[in-house]
Amino acid sequence: MVGDTIIYPYCYRTQEILDNGPLRFTVKLEYNPLVVRGDSNVVETRVITLDAHSYLNKTVVSYTNLKESVPVVTGIVLHEPDGTIKTDVTNGYMTYVDPTGNPKTGNGKIFIGTAFPVQINEAKVVLFSEKEKKEERAGADGHLLAISDYQPGAEYTYYWGSAWDKAAIKTVDAWNEYMAQYVQKLHAPLTVSY
Repeated sequence: MVGDTIIYPYCYRTQEILDNGPLRFTVKLEYNPLVVRGDSNVVETRVITLDAHSYLNKTVVSYTNLKESVPVVTGIVLHEPDGTIKTDVTNGYMTYVDPTGNPKTGNGKIFIGTAFPVQINEAKVVLFSEKEKKEERAGADGHLLAISDYQPGAEYTYYWGSAWDKAAIKTVDAWNEYMAQYVQKLHAPLTVSY
């Protein structure tokens, strides 16, 4: 992110499947070069892992050819700006309830969340202008953003995923509890010694 502008990586140029088993799927994506503060050769790499029976994917992001520290954002697309949003910067997670269409059809709601193993600086809602919503963002209303610092040569790790209220997690309170417990496990992982 430069200033208030998100630099989107657009499409990946290469992919490599690292794990493809019944317990874990992992893919490595390398994106086309980005322009960051005038440098047109910054390449983003993402390694995304999904474990069986987990609601959340793990994503590890790194950038090559980045010369200076920049803010990095993790976002959730908002389709209903007055929807239920929770941000917990101290504990490191944010959630959003997304309607799955017309409530009269009974499609339910999707609970979306992100979790962070390290401290984030800020979490906020950024709404699009009416023009941007209609012409560029396919009707989305904005983003719920978590902002962190990225140091060149480092890795930025976050977790993201969702649940559906017509499956195991039925309420926003249950989803928020799942996210709070998940992030506690990230901050104090199980260790085994022998």
